[in-house]
Amino acid sequence: MSPKARSHNLRSGPRGEQLAADFLAARGCQIAARNLRTVYGEIDLLVRRRSHWTAVEVKTRKDHPAPERMVDDDRLDRMERAMVALSKSLRPRPRRLTLAVIAIKLCDPLPPTVMHFSAVREIPIWRQSDGRRESRNEISNRSYFWPIIRQLQVCFCKPTKGLLQSLIQLLAPFRSRRRHQ
Repeated sequence: MSPKARSHNLRSGPRGEQLAADFLAARGCQIAARNLRTVYGEIDLLVRRRSHWTAVEVKTRKDHPAPERMVDDDRLDRMERAMVALSKSLRPRPRRLTLAVIAIKLCDPLPPTVMHFSAVREIPIWRQSDGRRESRNEISNRSYFWPIIRQLQVCFCKPTKGLLQSLIQLLAPFRSRRRHQ
């Protein structure tokens, strides 16, 4: 890294982490730690909401169109190992562990743009109910893709006769194909 890029990161890094912390706090998360160093690497923000713990990687860029693209699988693997190591000491005990990315695009005359990619990766934890633990291969075979769809909203409504008839007509070509195969 060039000295010029390093000095830019020293200015934009803390500013981006503060923006990310404010963004998460406004959404009901408690900031448990900042710049948490472990044997496996650094976690920019460790946040929790009840017993759901999240390690957040913050990427702040002024000259890059998609700062979230700067987070690769190796970085996520290091964060995952750090969270697994920390999970035994977290209180309240975690029921869910996730990794998230917050990308901040700095535009000087305009306010910064904050993009939150929640649950980029789920980290399996020991489940008392079924006693099953994922193997290391199952964990390492996962990857992530951008953009991440945070939630799909489904509208439930009372089915009417007209709605059911239109669904049957819509699905008719698929039903006939399946019968002929």
